Amino acid sequence: MIDTSKLPYWASEYVKHIYQNRPNVYDELVESGELESTALSIQQSASAAYDKQIAFHKSDGANDTTAEMLADSDVMRTYICLPPEDDEVDPLDTAETWEEFVKLRDS
Repeated sequence: MIDTSKLPYWASEYVKHIYQNRPNVYDELVESGELESTALSIQQSASAAYDKQIAFHKSDGANDTTAEMLADSDVMRTYICLPPEDDEVDPLDTAETWEEFVKLRDS
Protein backbone atom coordinates (compact mmCIF):
# COMPACT_ATOMS: atom_id res chain seq x y z
CA MET A 1 0.00 0.00 0.00
CA ILE A 2 1.21 3.51 -0.71
CA ASP A 3 2.26 5.77 2.15
CA THR A 4 -0.89 7.62 3.15
CA SER A 5 0.76 9.76 5.83
CA LYS A 6 1.27 12.65 3.40
CA LEU A 7 -2.30 12.61 2.09
CA PRO A 8 -5.08 14.75 3.57
CA TYR A 9 -7.48 12.97 5.94
CA TRP A 10 -10.29 11.93 3.58
CA ALA A 11 -7.88 10.96 0.79
CA SER A 12 -5.96 8.80 3.24
CA GLU A 13 -9.15 7.16 4.52
CA TYR A 14 -10.22 6.43 0.93
CA VAL A 15 -6.89 4.78 0.06
CA LYS A 16 -6.90 2.70 3.24
CA HIS A 17 -10.47 1.57 2.63
CA ILE A 18 -10.02 0.50 -0.98
CA TYR A 19 -6.72 -1.19 -0.15
CA GLN A 20 -8.43 -3.31 2.50
CA ASN A 21 -11.91 -3.74 1.01
CA ARG A 22 -11.70 -3.09 -2.73
CA PRO A 23 -8.42 -4.68 -3.84
CA ASN A 24 -9.41 -4.77 -7.51
CA VAL A 25 -10.13 -1.03 -7.53
CA TYR A 26 -6.92 -0.33 -5.61
CA ASP A 27 -4.85 -2.38 -8.07
CA GLU A 28 -6.48 -0.72 -11.09
CA LEU A 29 -5.83 2.77 -9.72
CA VAL A 30 -2.21 1.92 -8.87
CA GLU A 31 -1.59 0.37 -12.31
CA SER A 32 -3.13 3.34 -14.11
CA GLY A 33 -1.22 5.83 -11.95
CA GLU A 34 -4.48 7.48 -10.90
CA LEU A 35 -4.62 6.48 -7.22
CA GLU A 36 -3.35 9.76 -5.80
CA SER A 37 -5.37 11.99 -8.13
CA THR A 38 -8.52 9.97 -7.43
CA ALA A 39 -7.90 10.14 -3.68
CA LEU A 40 -7.35 13.90 -3.84
CA SER A 41 -10.55 14.32 -5.85
CA ILE A 42 -12.40 12.32 -3.19
CA GLN A 43 -10.74 14.58 -0.59
CA GLN A 44 -12.23 17.70 -2.16
CA SER A 45 -15.73 16.28 -2.40
CA ALA A 46 -15.67 14.65 1.03
CA SER A 47 -14.28 17.74 2.74
CA ALA A 48 -16.99 19.97 1.25
CA ALA A 49 -19.67 17.43 2.18
CA TYR A 50 -18.29 17.18 5.72
CA ASP A 51 -18.56 20.95 6.22
CA LYS A 52 -22.11 20.96 4.84
CA GLN A 53 -23.13 18.03 7.03
CA ILE A 54 -21.77 19.71 10.15
CA ALA A 55 -23.79 22.84 9.37
CA PHE A 56 -26.88 20.71 8.68
CA HIS A 57 -26.62 18.75 11.92
CA LYS A 58 -25.97 21.91 13.95
CA SER A 59 -29.03 23.56 12.40
CA ASP A 60 -30.96 20.47 13.42
CA GLY A 61 -29.97 21.05 17.06
CA ALA A 62 -26.84 18.91 17.44
CA ASN A 63 -23.93 20.20 19.53
CA ASP A 64 -20.46 20.50 17.94
CA THR A 65 -19.25 17.03 18.94
CA THR A 66 -22.42 15.28 17.80
CA ALA A 67 -22.51 17.25 14.54
CA GLU A 68 -18.91 16.28 13.79
CA MET A 69 -19.56 12.62 14.60
CA LEU A 70 -22.66 12.49 12.41
CA ALA A 71 -20.93 14.35 9.58
CA ASP A 72 -17.97 11.95 9.75
CA SER A 73 -20.32 8.98 9.57
CA ASP A 74 -22.25 10.49 6.65
CA VAL A 75 -19.09 11.20 4.66
CA MET A 76 -17.55 7.80 5.38
CA ARG A 77 -20.71 6.08 4.15
CA THR A 78 -21.15 8.26 1.07
CA TYR A 79 -17.60 8.91 -0.16
CA ILE A 80 -15.17 6.49 1.47
CA CYS A 81 -16.77 3.10 2.23
CA LEU A 82 -17.95 2.14 -1.21
CA PRO A 83 -19.70 -1.22 -1.46
CA PRO A 84 -17.64 -4.05 -2.98
CA GLU A 85 -18.07 -5.17 -6.55
CA ASP A 86 -19.71 -8.55 -7.13
CA ASP A 87 -16.36 -10.24 -7.73
CA GLU A 88 -15.00 -8.81 -4.45
CA VAL A 89 -17.76 -10.22 -2.22
CA ASP A 90 -16.97 -13.30 -0.20
CA PRO A 91 -19.70 -15.83 -1.10
CA LEU A 92 -19.94 -16.79 2.58
CA ASP A 93 -21.11 -13.25 3.33
CA THR A 94 -24.17 -13.80 1.14
CA ALA A 95 -25.55 -16.68 3.22
CA GLU A 96 -28.82 -15.77 4.92
CA THR A 97 -29.11 -18.84 7.14
CA TRP A 98 -26.66 -21.03 9.03
CA GLU A 99 -27.52 -23.98 6.80
CA GLU A 100 -26.78 -21.95 3.69
CA PHE A 101 -23.49 -20.78 5.22
CA VAL A 102 -22.41 -24.36 5.96
CA LYS A 103 -23.40 -25.47 2.47
CA LEU A 104 -21.40 -22.65 0.86
CA ARG A 105 -18.44 -23.20 3.16
CA ASP A 106 -18.29 -26.93 2.45
CA SER A 107 -18.70 -26.66 -1.32
